[in-house]
Amino acid sequence: GIAANNASTVQTTGSGSVTLLTDSLTLGAANTVASAGDLTIRPVSDGTSVGIGSGATGSLILSDSELAQLSWGSGRLLTIGGTSAGTTTIDTSFAFANPLAVVSGSGADIVLAAPLTSTSSATTPTLTLAAGRNFVNTAGAAALAPGDGVWRVYSSDPGADTRGGLVADFKQYAAAWDATPVQGSGNGLLYRIQPTLTPG
Repeated sequence: GIAANNASTVQTTGSGSVTLLTDSLTLGAANTVASAGDLTIRPVSDGTSVGIGSGATGSLILSDSELAQLSWGSGRLLTIGGTSAGTTTIDTSFAFANPLAVVSGSGADIVLAAPLTSTSSATTPTLTLAAGRNFVNTAGAAALAPGDGVWRVYSSDPGADTRGGLVADFKQYAAAWDATPVQGSGNGLLYRIQPTLTPG
């Protein structure tokens, strides 16, 4: 169940999850969204640009202060974006206490403009970036700090990405986010492209 206890709070009444479908969102200083389970915030319209953090741009923007007004279950997942999301920019100093997944739609990039941090004690992936097209890292080799967990970055083709010095423990091909079993362990770069070799 979902409860709107007063004019400023949306929360689950039990152990359920909350999904917000919107092309723009403004949380006032007194507004909170609380999910006992997973929390998903994704656009309704195809191609809606998403910004995560006070330094980011987009139609659907969550500033650092608005990120602090969200809560989701311990060890559960906050998903921002989805298959309808356009280009997504991440420029935040907010530290995520529980796992985060950022997803852009087909043909849309994820631009990591500032280091992204998780303080989660989960040992599963705590930072997941799933780009519908390319991953662009302008934040440097230490751009992903996953806490006690690991990070995973999904994109279409390593030849089109800008990794910015980011080094993975493994790479996997023919892999789609939320569909293909992960074969490696640790931090990973996963690509939808399936390379072929022709002996000669």
